[in-house]
Amino acid sequence: GAGLVRVASVGGSLELAGDRVILATGSSPLELPSLPVDHRLVLSSDDALELQTVPEHLVVVGGGVIGCELAFIYRAFGAKVTVIEGQGRLLPLPSVDGEISRLLLREMKKKGIAVELSHTVSRVTPCDGGAAVEIAPFPTGAGDSRVLNASAVCVTVGRVPNTAGLAEAGIALDQRGWIVVDDTLETSVPGVYAIGDVTGPRRIMLAHMAAAEAHTAVHNILHPEKKKVQSYTVVPSAIFTSPEIGDVGLTEEQAREQGIAVRSAVFQFRELGKAQAMGALSGLFKIVAEEGTGKLLGVHIAGAHASDLIVEATFALQKGCSARDLFETIHAHPTLSEGLYEAAGMLA
Repeated sequence: GAGLVRVASVGGSLELAGDRVILATGSSPLELPSLPVDHRLVLSSDDALELQTVPEHLVVVGGGVIGCELAFIYRAFGAKVTVIEGQGRLLPLPSVDGEISRLLLREMKKKGIAVELSHTVSRVTPCDGGAAVEIAPFPTGAGDSRVLNASAVCVTVGRVPNTAGLAEAGIALDQRGWIVVDDTLETSVPGVYAIGDVTGPRRIMLAHMAAAEAHTAVHNILHPEKKKVQSYTVVPSAIFTSPEIGDVGLTEEQAREQGIAVRSAVFQFRELGKAQAMGALSGLFKIVAEEGTGKLLGVHIAGAHASDLIVEATFALQKGCSARDLFETIHAHPTLSEGLYEAAGMLA
């Protein structure tokens, strides 16, 4: 109930009373009814982090963030890897620019990772210490099915909320079980707030977003007379594939869908002296700016240290900078951050 938390443990349970409560119970891997996880042949993403041996052939179901990250990890460990993705591209997320998806597909193929786009797994059958994985074109009926022989199958198709029992405490949940919060992160129960994954994909399910939400929730608890509204307009994402990916703001596709006239510029990693010295030639910097004003709308980076490089772009978007502002900022040489400078210069 409001202000009362029961903590269960092996020895019994403990009740803690408090004036305010913040729920941060997170999420768990989504399981598909057609691919039940047995933690032996059919694995969740959690299982993939606990394996004691490297599978000879790992089939990854889902070409989203977690699936792509695990594919590169297990390929680096020496496994044969096949990624099955139902959409027509890897990382089929609105926040990921199409050019980034195409680059990642090329890099997977270079590293020997097989990719089956517009396909789905219809059945997994145990056989000879492994699994026969039947894949079919998606949408179903678009072509013939075939079978892959795998050592293990890892299902990475999404997340579900850890909200068991919360409805009994009066916490409003949506149809999929995610906690419903208002703009100040307060739930339907006064004094109870929720942050992070448990609030669902309507917001942004990233660890650093959860940390920002925590600051907002605590502020609103301590200062109820001047509550803050949580903003989600400028939030960077970091995807730890090989190469890394960093995104912030709108993609070119999103901007055009919103009716914004845009210009974009792409600068290749291989044109940087630092990238040549590092041997990190794969990657690109893409800047999306408003036509006329040059105001930055989005920045998308694939390449070495992209998760670090995206911070400068995040700050620039947060402050409403233009491509010229970024270009007129002196960047040290030789560095990877010069890629942002060069791309901005094409739009300045």
